[in-house]
Amino acid sequence: METKEIISYKKALQIFGGYCWKVFLAVGAICGVFGFLITKTATEYWLLYIIIVLSLTVLVSLALLVCNLINREIADKTNLDIPALLYDILKRATEEEYTTLRRGIDRYLHLYGHPDIRKKIVDLGKDKNPEDTIISLIDNLGWASYQSGKNKLAAIRSIETGIKMAVQNGLFYYAAKGERHLSGIAKHSGDKENCKSHLDKSECYTKQIPEAVEKIEMQGSIYLAKAKLFLDEPNLDDANLDDAKKYATLAFESFKNDVARQVKVYSVKGNICLKCKDYEEARTIFLDGYKACKNIRKDERAKNAFGLAKIYNEPESGMMSKEESLKYAKEALGTGEKALKQHEFTEVESFYKGLTK
Repeated sequence: METKEIISYKKALQIFGGYCWKVFLAVGAICGVFGFLITKTATEYWLLYIIIVLSLTVLVSLALLVCNLINREIADKTNLDIPALLYDILKRATEEEYTTLRRGIDRYLHLYGHPDIRKKIVDLGKDKNPEDTIISLIDNLGWASYQSGKNKLAAIRSIETGIKMAVQNGLFYYAAKGERHLSGIAKHSGDKENCKSHLDKSECYTKQIPEAVEKIEMQGSIYLAKAKLFLDEPNLDDANLDDAKKYATLAFESFKNDVARQVKVYSVKGNICLKCKDYEEARTIFLDGYKACKNIRKDERAKNAFGLAKIYNEPESGMMSKEESLKYAKEALGTGEKALKQHEFTEVESFYKGLTK
């Protein structure tokens, strides 16, 4: 990350002085020429001439200095590496500040697709209480590590350790979250039985969560996981699709007060419609999700863009357009490069390459 240059009073004077010299020469020459053309004897008005030249030099130099400072400020803001900056804040924070900031910053890094930086938080060694240690094990060393495509077995072991600690400390929200993560990993590995088993455990721990808001949020996540599970059935039939629709609707309703989580449902609902060959409805849902995800979640923005790319590449949709398909596929590829899980990104990449052959 580029560090922002602090413009001191001395530095500003140096910049101003540099402008003054150049402007003085230019203004002096111009005024001199005009003076001779108009008066023919500029020496008669030497005092007025000097006053005009100096006044214009100062005014023009000040204007150039202001423009310089404004451009520097704009450049500093547009070039900010916010994820690296937030990590640096945690790195420099006191123990009390770290405890206050850690979870909010970690949440931001998750939503905007920076699993590698999430993992680095643990290396700071500032997790002093059991809850932060559990978060590190389940989310940072566990799920974020898995998202990065790193050592899957190490990620699983970390999540399992975090779940045990969570249960021991009565932190059932994190125990449920850990089991849900393990369920997702099992599903992506094609281990359907383990996926269901971990989802059942997650539901069991969810029932023991005392805080109503956390319980509703976790139940909504379980509903969404179930919708994905039915949608991914190898022998997909109408019954599976009905179950997928039911759980996707329940998840959407559960997240009605949580936009950052509710946007996760759009791509699932869109893919359900895609499987039902209801292309117009699928396009509407993907487009709604695509718009709703802007500035909220990069991973879901990429998923909805990919959904639109698939529709515009489907002959049966009646909306076939290689140009549109390529546009959305390219965006999904760029947006999802770090935000998507490895297997999701590979699918998008393969689709994009197929379009560009």
